[in-house]
Amino acid sequence: MRFPRASGVLLHPTSLPGPHGSGDFGAAAYHFVDWLVAAGQKLWQILPLGGIGPGNSPYMSTSAFAGNVLLIDLEELQRQGWLTADEIQPPAAIDEQRLNFAAVVPFRMDRLARAAQRFAAQATAAQRVELQAFVERHADWLPDYALFMTLAERHGWRDWCEWDAPLAARNPVALATAREVHAERIAFWTFCQWCFFRQWLALKAYANGKGVEIIGDAPIFIAYQSAEVWARPDLFELDAKGRPTVIAGVPPDAFSDTGQRWGNPLYRWSVHAADGFAWWVQRIRRTFELVDIVRIDHFRGFAAHWEIPASEATAVHGRWVPGPGEALFKAIARELGPVPIIAEDLGVITPDVVALRKKFAFPGMRILQFAFEGGSGNAYLPHNHDVDAVVYAGTHDNDTTQGWWASLSEAQRHRVRDYLGVDGREIHWDLIRAACASVADTAVHPMQDVLGLGAERRMNWPGKGEGYWQWRFAWHQVRPEHAQRLAHWRGCTAATARRCRTDPALQRKTGRPKTPRCSMPEARRSANHGHLLAVAALVGEQGQRAVLDVALLVEGDVARHALVVGLGQHRQVLGRVGGAGLDHRVGHHHHGVVHVRRVDLDVGVELLLEVGLELVHAGLLLALDATGLGADHPPSAMAPAASLGSSPEQMPSPPMNLALMPSCFIWRIIGPATASMPP
Repeated sequence: MRFPRASGVLLHPTSLPGPHGSGDFGAAAYHFVDWLVAAGQKLWQILPLGGIGPGNSPYMSTSAFAGNVLLIDLEELQRQGWLTADEIQPPAAIDEQRLNFAAVVPFRMDRLARAAQRFAAQATAAQRVELQAFVERHADWLPDYALFMTLAERHGWRDWCEWDAPLAARNPVALATAREVHAERIAFWTFCQWCFFRQWLALKAYANGKGVEIIGDAPIFIAYQSAEVWARPDLFELDAKGRPTVIAGVPPDAFSDTGQRWGNPLYRWSVHAADGFAWWVQRIRRTFELVDIVRIDHFRGFAAHWEIPASEATAVHGRWVPGPGEALFKAIARELGPVPIIAEDLGVITPDVVALRKKFAFPGMRILQFAFEGGSGNAYLPHNHDVDAVVYAGTHDNDTTQGWWASLSEAQRHRVRDYLGVDGREIHWDLIRAACASVADTAVHPMQDVLGLGAERRMNWPGKGEGYWQWRFAWHQVRPEHAQRLAHWRGCTAATARRCRTDPALQRKTGRPKTPRCSMPEARRSANHGHLLAVAALVGEQGQRAVLDVALLVEGDVARHALVVGLGQHRQVLGRVGGAGLDHRVGHHHHGVVHVRRVDLDVGVELLLEVGLELVHAGLLLALDATGLGADHPPSAMAPAASLGSSPEQMPSPPMNLALMPSCFIWRIIGPATASMPP
């Protein structure tokens, strides 16, 4: 499913400001939505909304369906009359920029218990009807969840297979007795879920009403200590005593030399397939009740997953085992129709994973922090991006961009500076700009990068079980220019919800696959001009042909600007912008032939160039000249082309001030030629 071009911000609700030790669904969440709107952003991406597990991770939830009760807004409970003003006073050891779980969890759980008791004692008839309606709507998972949480507490959170045997085995008589004995605590957990859903859906409705969509997160695997594994052990690879025989993880990678041993039980896919993947269909259906778009974590596991014997202490000694593949997603499509899913396709990605993702038209993910390792074929480099992708500088699992930059060697930094044509002094904005300029439909920016924060504000480090998921921001860190700069780049990601199209004429002409071309319907004026040239070097054998797709958003008045195309150290003016379009003359030079395939010029510039290379190595330069040169001005007056990736400070000054800066640019090579990387 193609997404409208848009951008957004990655921020989990726990990272929001707020008086009670952690972010929640209170006033700060609504204010954040307003801030997103002011910043021209259309997307709010969050982490899984389920309860936290070992290490306080939201990816190890006690339920695949329930919400995290720590996100409930206590002030709303006070307004309902279920808490007093004194009871919601912040506890000691509160840090506005760090979630202190040891202090926050007991404080919030105590206040929720008080609220549940007051609700039970004084709720109105209408409130009781509303709660009962919620229970009936969620009867497929809520009773098991509430009983599981109650029994887990009673057994000191030991693994459920270690509970009293009749309860572990779900003996019907034992379960009925437990529901009777623990009715009050079961009612507490039910009340908490009602509050969570009621508050979250109100917040989501507010965001949607402001034009902001929620990107949620669904981990492929669920925690062993969860209501669903206890309630449906037949769906998981467990032994006769209920213990996992094999567990999930990933092999050694960039994050860990010993891999990542997650510990989640693996699915018994044959049982899932036998009932038409009903459990998965219901899980996806319920997830879409809470969010607008779903990012499925570890998508590659549906093609094949890393199976680790449960007895192994690390993930080194595992093996790849086939997943359900197409059958699962066909079942989901059959029941739910087309659904907007983002496939987290990071890590070891094999052709079968790519084929599965493309089969169902799920956009993948491109991480710019991964782009500068290896050569020009690195899939994360912007010139290799596809439209069906979501671009990030980094995700919650990466360091902040400032932290990443600090960890690089000087040679690595030079490579980044050369490729992006920047000096790196604001590397977080450089990567945000590159993400916005990508041909990918969607760009999402971690909030830490918007604020320019360092490694100490990293959200998670895969493979490390403690000390993460704690980051919060405070409103005094957010300055007007943060929203202004995000809004400045929104033209590259279509705040007006533009869509890419295809050019069938190009396909008929060249026989190549259809090439995306994007309209840019709006340009904003800016006094912040500079000297910036978008340069790409094409490498190919003699006689090869390549297609270069370049998108430029012009800042300022475009009525009298000249489009300049040059090869090597030579340039020539191919045409003048005259308001209605560009002269489609063909320019010839002894180093090669350049054909202007298409130029659309309303207030933006879009062009597709076909280059017939006659040299093994040639540099192609695109620039906008704002000097207002007359049509008879000789092209030789232009400055020589700079080398690939030169920063503005290194570029020769043109004889007549080049004052117009394209606010975003990207190049994408299609065909046999590739973009060269600096040494």
